[in-house]
Amino acid sequence: MDRSLKPSLNLSLTLRYSVALIFILFILFSTYLINMYNFSRAEHDARIINISGMQRMLSQRVALMVTKIAENPNNQKTQPYLEKLEGAQTRMRQNHEELKSRIISESQNSDLYQLYFEDDGIDSQMQHYLGLASDFLKLYKAGDYNAEKAGSLSNEITFIAADGFLQKLDRAVSLYEKQAPGNLQNLRTYEIYFFVLGVLVLISEVLLIFRPMVREIVNKTETLSNRNKELTEFSYRISHDLRAPIRSVLGLVGIMEKANEKGDREKADEAFRKIKPALMNFERLVEDIIKLNKMSVADIPEEEVFIPAVIDESVKAVENILANDKVQIVVNTDIQHSCVMQKLLLRQILENLISNAIKYYDPEKEVSKLEISAHERDKKYIISIIDNGLGIPEDFRHKLFQMFQRFHPQKSFGSGLGLYLVKQSVKALKGDIRYVPRPDGSEFILTFPGKNI
Repeated sequence: MDRSLKPSLNLSLTLRYSVALIFILFILFSTYLINMYNFSRAEHDARIINISGMQRMLSQRVALMVTKIAENPNNQKTQPYLEKLEGAQTRMRQNHEELKSRIISESQNSDLYQLYFEDDGIDSQMQHYLGLASDFLKLYKAGDYNAEKAGSLSNEITFIAADGFLQKLDRAVSLYEKQAPGNLQNLRTYEIYFFVLGVLVLISEVLLIFRPMVREIVNKTETLSNRNKELTEFSYRISHDLRAPIRSVLGLVGIMEKANEKGDREKADEAFRKIKPALMNFERLVEDIIKLNKMSVADIPEEEVFIPAVIDESVKAVENILANDKVQIVVNTDIQHSCVMQKLLLRQILENLISNAIKYYDPEKEVSKLEISAHERDKKYIISIIDNGLGIPEDFRHKLFQMFQRFHPQKSFGSGLGLYLVKQSVKALKGDIRYVPRPDGSEFILTFPGKNI
């Protein structure tokens, strides 16, 4: 990338990515807080429903214990009933205070508030009911048991429990249960709101951040591409211009030789003096070409290549990198002659495909195999790479050679550019590559021309 453009582009990308990440973090954090609040509320609702149901059960238990004690006041079994009665009364009072506190703080305009605090509501009946239970317990604790008074208290407690108090407690449970789905609906509503907000934020990021960012990248990429083309053309033009000073120096050397043969020293000295400026001009042109080559990507040169040897080199290189000990690699080739081609591109293709076959082996198979075959047919070279690995899912095969495509991210976390670069390298070789799905793996068939030696 052009050094004059790189800092500004990096800064722009950093700022825009930072803004996008801040928006996303805000949505995630807000969603987390709202969900935690609603989950806490749902948990509290469940507790309140449980407590209100317990009140209904405790009201009947108090009445039952009082009846048992009144029927057998002097029986040795009375003491456990007294303990159970006292425990039920204490727990019932605690539950009532908790429920009453919540209703006062949250539901003053609700049906629950009216049910609890209207004339002869749950609160007044509960205080009276628990008071009677306390008086009943005092008769036994004081040591002056009065059978008539105990019987009167027992009858009154039983009457209250059966005469409408239980129905009011049932009504309270129903109102709490009715309130809980409303809170759950609020949770769902909040989830929908934040989902819509998240979608809107993503759309805004695409329109206001990523689309301008992509546009800027495209524009600067086009600018860089144009500059590289200009540099390339300029380099070629200067390369041709190198011939001029060389020819000039050779011409001056020829003049000197002829002048010396004729004994014309003055003409020889004049030609000699002109050689230095010509060589200095040549040096300047060489320096310019070196600078231009540093600024642009040079074409990969063609060289003599023996394809079986390149395959062996690629296999060894990949094995060393991946420390392969799980995949059996077999190479079959009948190529006998060397050819002229861009060896670097071929190695890049082979190493990429071989490394993929090794990385994406199928661990469920007892034996993982990779077979590489190379043949020459009709002045073209055909290399086939077959493996019994994980293969490519059918839904993704149409994207096989596109950028940033990863088909097994759980197995290996690559950049998603490997097969795209393979495709570009194949194009540079003026060849073709095909993917052939197999029942137990994959096959890539590479075809390209080569100049035989």
